[in-house]
Amino acid sequence: QSGAKIMAVGDAPEASRGVVPAVIALRARVQSILVSSFEGSGEFALAMKDAFESFFNAGAQTAPAKLLARHVDEVLRAERSWADSELEEAADQIIGVFRYVLAKDAFEAFFRKDLARRLLLQRSASEDAERLVIQRLRDECGGGYTSKAEGMFRDIGLSRAVVAGFGGD
Repeated sequence: QSGAKIMAVGDAPEASRGVVPAVIALRARVQSILVSSFEGSGEFALAMKDAFESFFNAGAQTAPAKLLARHVDEVLRAERSWADSELEEAADQIIGVFRYVLAKDAFEAFFRKDLARRLLLQRSASEDAERLVIQRLRDECGGGYTSKAEGMFRDIGLSRAVVAGFGGD
């Protein structure tokens, strides 16, 4: 599928659910072509990055951020256990697409809202997975970008300690 066709799904939640996985698949296919045919040329890599940014951010300004945050939420809420290699690969794919999102602040807001919901309702598949994604975001954007998400984890840990202390006496 071409980039424009992938992004032409509109705002319907069911229709847009496959957008980020399709972008991930397209990115993997284009990267394999880049490596095998162009020997990883920097010029072609830059052209690929520009092309992905162009089609992924066409349309509503916050739509790519919302779609990626929804995808991250679905991955981190999954009811399946992750092998370490699968978790690393999923985090790499998420960050690979995150680099194309221009509205990074909007993504942070959507991500934090979803993270809070997962933590409070205890719907997270794995705290390790959550921490890995936050670590990758910190590596990509710096500590200031992820400080509020990291604070949520500290608060949840403190809350669990207080509840355990109260219930244990």
